[in-house]
Amino acid sequence: MEISKQAIDAIERYLENKKLRTMVTYFGARRDLRVDLLKLMNGARPYPFPEHASWVVSHTGKKRDYWQPYLIDLVEIFLLTENHTILRNVAKAIKKLGVPEDLETAVIDRCLEIISKSENKVAAQVYAMHILIPFSKRYPELKDEIVQVIEMHSKGKTAAYLIAMRDLQLGKRKR
Repeated sequence: MEISKQAIDAIERYLENKKLRTMVTYFGARRDLRVDLLKLMNGARPYPFPEHASWVVSHTGKKRDYWQPYLIDLVEIFLLTENHTILRNVAKAIKKLGVPEDLETAVIDRCLEIISKSENKVAAQVYAMHILIPFSKRYPELKDEIVQVIEMHSKGKTAAYLIAMRDLQLGKRKR
């Protein structure tokens, strides 16, 4: 898997100077490097490259048109990754972008799996809940099952988890 020197250099510069905004701005202006970020998230380079690539995705994902052409690739990463950082960051992007109709069932199942696994970080669970909110509205017959799974795993969780659970119950979605 060939990664462009520009993408590697940009992440290495960030690792040296820790200027997050600079890295996001750089990749935001360089649409040609999106495929490189996807390759990095898929493990083309070792730690910390996949994690930092996913961080860029989560912050450039705020612009819907930026990642829309690669939404299916992002969803596939979301469905397959076991890396908590990548999972959280890609979930954040998917929350903003939405889910292709033909992948809805797989995404719903994955979100419920993320919430059900206690070893998953709360941030990933919270983003999974926010991904589920539109589905609970669109498919009211699923809402009770979704809420039940979330409540079953809510003991001892953070305020963010409980707020996301309430938002799902009320059908509210943060932007």
